Amino acid sequence: MGSIVGVSGVSGECTSKLVSQIDLSEKSTGNIAYTNPIIDYGADPSVYYYDGWYYYVCPTVQNGYSAIQINRAANVCDIGNTVSHVIYSFTDAGIASIWAPQIYMFDGVWYVYFSGALAENASVKRTPYVLKSDSDDPFGTYTMVGKMQNLDTHNTNKVNKRFIAEPKKYIALVMRYTSCAT
Repeated sequence: MGSIVGVSGVSGECTSKLVSQIDLSEKSTGNIAYTNPIIDYGADPSVYYYDGWYYYVCPTVQNGYSAIQINRAANVCDIGNTVSHVIYSFTDAGIASIWAPQIYMFDGVWYVYFSGALAENASVKRTPYVLKSDSDDPFGTYTMVGKMQNLDTHNTNKVNKRFIAEPKKYIALVMRYTSCAT
């Protein structure tokens, strides 16, 4: 039992402290509840560091519609103390559920990649989509670029990740085979 306290190498106003009331020599039994110490909301979030800022991106619901929101902080520990900005609400796109949005800056433009599902198959068939910012402001407006094309339609797209291997740009998809039709 004891405490671990430290901020070594961490910039900003963040301090961290872990206080344990658990005797690690005892056998574990029962249930443990965990509360995220940084932020208490946001399923399938991602964090992207760019130009001195941490961008926390997660799905949300706004006025009954699926949406994507961003928080920004100079210190990742401060994300939970910032104001969320909804950057896109899917009021007219027919997308009922959003999974794992990720934001990236590329050539001066912000892009958000996410897996989305239409209302009629929200729990089964997800497809990767792309949003593109209309300016260099990550909190500005975004335009739906659309579904990613030429994908195997017998697979369900779970998570996407973009990476660069100059001079080309790639996106890798984690997929699960399903038997559902397109």
